Amino acid sequence: MSHIDDESPTTSASHRLLETYDILWRIFSSQHTRGAQSPCTLSRTDLARLVRVCRSFHDPAVRVLWSSLDGFEPLWQLLAPPTLPFRFEYNEEHLQRIVNARLWDNSECWDRFVKYSQYVLTLRVSMSHSIHEHGYWATASIWNKRLLHHLLEHNGGEPILPSLRSLSWSWATIKDAYLPLILCPSLSELIIIYHISHRAEQTSFVNVIRDLQGASPRLATFILQGSNDAGHRLVDELVLLQNLRKISLPYNLLLEEVHALLTMPNLTSLTAKVTVEDVSEASVTARSLHSVAFHGSSPDLTRLFATLTLPYLESLELSIFDTTPCGPKLPLCTATIAAALESKTLRRLHLTFNAAYDSNQPPPTDPSVSLSALLLPLLSQTPRLETLNLRFDGPLKLWANDDVFDGMAQAWPSLRTLRLDFRAWHESGPVPTPAILTRFARFCPRLHELVLPYLNYRIDVDPALYKGLHHHALRRLFVADDRSMGTVDPDHILPLAQMIADLFPHLDLSFRAYIKSRGMPWWKVFDCLRASPKRPSARGLLHAASHSYLP
Repeated sequence: MSHIDDESPTTSASHRLLETYDILWRIFSSQHTRGAQSPCTLSRTDLARLVRVCRSFHDPAVRVLWSSLDGFEPLWQLLAPPTLPFRFEYNEEHLQRIVNARLWDNSECWDRFVKYSQYVLTLRVSMSHSIHEHGYWATASIWNKRLLHHLLEHNGGEPILPSLRSLSWSWATIKDAYLPLILCPSLSELIIIYHISHRAEQTSFVNVIRDLQGASPRLATFILQGSNDAGHRLVDELVLLQNLRKISLPYNLLLEEVHALLTMPNLTSLTAKVTVEDVSEASVTARSLHSVAFHGSSPDLTRLFATLTLPYLESLELSIFDTTPCGPKLPLCTATIAAALESKTLRRLHLTFNAAYDSNQPPPTDPSVSLSALLLPLLSQTPRLETLNLRFDGPLKLWANDDVFDGMAQAWPSLRTLRLDFRAWHESGPVPTPAILTRFARFCPRLHELVLPYLNYRIDVDPALYKGLHHHALRRLFVADDRSMGTVDPDHILPLAQMIADLFPHLDLSFRAYIKSRGMPWWKVFDCLRASPKRPSARGLLHAASHSYLP
């Protein structure tokens, strides 16, 4: 592309627009981060080609290309001797040659390094957890650390990545923890993946976190992954980082530790495991908190939420693990949670219940709980709810009738996603019928995705229930099959298929929440719709019975 003079009368508006740096940068960056599943994604190779296309593309493409790095290697290549070939992973020999060459003393090489290093916004560094028999990774790590020391000293102690915003750091041993050499004032997100194995490493790790306060005062996100037992010592350091907005920790927090984190003035998101052994009279009001993800047993979470007031919470994710199924206590847990939601601002709720029998105790005689008792406390406290994911694993099962779903549909008019991720109901309890689909069509106009357990297909649905409820915008619908209920004759299949076609004409019929059971009733209903989506017929049903429409 030739250079176009902005003042030339022949310059078109489209050419001037194309040469606008900000627009090109936004196009390249959005296509580069769109995701690997998109056919329009720009790979790093594509960006490198764009750099060489023309002067207009060069600068924005270079900035996007260098904005995110997986390791130090591209940076080290800028200081590598000409005889050293580029490698995605430098070993001890290559790093030693770079250090010995000392090309940072050459003003031209150093200026080039400074130019490209200031483009780096995201850096992901991973040290292998397997050490070579000759100590390859250990020695390579030492040379990396030595090289960083030299560059930091040559730069007068100033950060060598002055624009760095996000850093993901994974190491095998504390000897790899030369993290403070990379910290800079611009850093806002830090992800650490580290497995602490003994007490000496706990102290060293806490010292690394202590350096954050002075080196990265703008840090807003701290995520720790891996096995870590630094305990309250780490919490004591984190509460000093008053600008933190998001914290994620992999180990169990005690009640006083959770309270300490929730008193941080800017904290909006907290993810942690909790252990609350005793009932406490202490209470905390977390006005800045918008998102919470807790893992723990139902008694622990009940005792925790009894001490909390969360007036502006918008997202709540709970994973509840119980050794012995305590069905009667689960409604108490959800009631306590609902009481903490003071201002009724919750929009997203994910509940996962996982129970297992304790081999030392006799199994409960009735391992079941009512869906109504479980959700009733939440209905009045969550009028703005948009997403509900409810998952039950293990021997504990739910039971429900149509009235429960009628109450859910009327209480949550803003609902967009409802996923009940379990296939069957308790064998002794009532089973909802397909009539509940009409409740959601009537009261939830924004509903986009609906995943339900087995519905009793043997109950005929009166067409009067869905008269006038056509053209709902629902796109994803899935109803699970229960193998214990057996098969069904076509006299039940066609009315169900016709009802769904009338209620939800815009369904994506390729959607699957999980693998369906071929030949089972609800499998036949959806296969009938795929054969003749607008007007299900007996001919379509026969065609569906002889063909598989599974993708």
